[in-house]
Amino acid sequence: MKRPRSHGQATPVAPAAASHRRPQQQLLQQTIEERGANSRVVVNSPYGDSRAQYGWGTPFRPTLSAHLARCPELHVGMSSLAGVPGKDRRMKTLFGQYVKKFNCLEHCYTFYNVGDEAMWRSWGELAASQSAASPSWAPPPHAGVQATTAAVTKQERSGINSGGDDAGEGLNGKKKRNSPRKEVAVKVNAGNQKAPLFIFTIKANQYLTHTRMLTIDGKTEEHIMHFFFERCPLLGRHLGPVLLQLPPRFRKSPAHMERVEAVAARIPKDIRVAVEFRHRSWYDEEVYTLLRHVGWALVVAHHHDDPTASVHVDTGVDFMYVRLHGPLGSNVGDYGPVILSQWAERVVAYLHDGVAAAAAGTSAQPTAIPTRKREVYFFLNNSDSHVDGTTSSTVDATFLAQRVGDLLAEKSRSCVMAGSHSGGGSGAENAVVVRD
Repeated sequence: MKRPRSHGQATPVAPAAASHRRPQQQLLQQTIEERGANSRVVVNSPYGDSRAQYGWGTPFRPTLSAHLARCPELHVGMSSLAGVPGKDRRMKTLFGQYVKKFNCLEHCYTFYNVGDEAMWRSWGELAASQSAASPSWAPPPHAGVQATTAAVTKQERSGINSGGDDAGEGLNGKKKRNSPRKEVAVKVNAGNQKAPLFIFTIKANQYLTHTRMLTIDGKTEEHIMHFFFERCPLLGRHLGPVLLQLPPRFRKSPAHMERVEAVAARIPKDIRVAVEFRHRSWYDEEVYTLLRHVGWALVVAHHHDDPTASVHVDTGVDFMYVRLHGPLGSNVGDYGPVILSQWAERVVAYLHDGVAAAAAGTSAQPTAIPTRKREVYFFLNNSDSHVDGTTSSTVDATFLAQRVGDLLAEKSRSCVMAGSHSGGGSGAENAVVVRD
């Protein structure tokens, strides 16, 4: 039998939550034991004997959901369907199992293969077929992106590729083209409608991020048109943010910052973008200013060997995008109750601060348009380790969602009690993050 391979536990990046630490977590060190070419088993999981309850369930124990119906602003999931058990690996089968637990998927298939129109439509149909009725609410405008047609005329293409006369000043004083969004027959439905229960976030294709590294030329513009204008809108209201993950070799430089700005100018403004830089040179105020200018979110990412990206930076967008890549190594290890409770506190603080800011703004300017509620997209990418077939990503995502639900309920009760003691109704009105 192979000896266990030990990895150092990552240092928590949030304030300590000692009340959630159990005795075995203090005494035993989590390790990964390799049993075969593709089997990495978690030994001494920080969940202890409770780990199984966060899995896929049994005939005697229903699946514990990671979808909080009372908090539609939270979207928790995994970074692929690889964490779904079963011998039948067809997407329809895996997806049917996945939606029993999760309401959001970071769809990474598109990183390797853009896919044809029929494939994208099938994803939207899968999401629609699995989405049940939910309480009526007013979705943000971006949630209603729908294509009236996926076809773009040659005239529209030539207008985009030639640049036209519609140019403006960029952050660095460079001439930039405004998004050709208005030239494509895509509309946004901003009216009240049923909120979709299932959301795809889409990982941008590697041709743009890794092969071309955001270099703008005719081929790149053709790709952007194909991916962002023709494919993404096919998901309709099931489309979440698009993830742009840049390679580690893409370091910060004036030229690379100009590339970021140039690509942003060509992506439809209706499509939200979260960018994940994998070189620490990007984490400074100059870059944050650039992201505020282009309206992109900066991914909050945890890597076992570099905590640089683990801090949320406000870039002026209304959502936070989090990716956890594994506490013990790339894509392996259980984060466990202690670390994920800390992340849950950060999620709740972000959501609650957004509600408070919106309430304060409405009070100060009663005639102003209400601020959109914040959303959180939180994905676990540690699917390469497991216990009895249940991956670390499955367990961690489920625990996180449950913990966020508990914290939101506690905060809601506190707000209601505070409002009742003060004799006013403001406390109850502000406790809108949790829906019963």
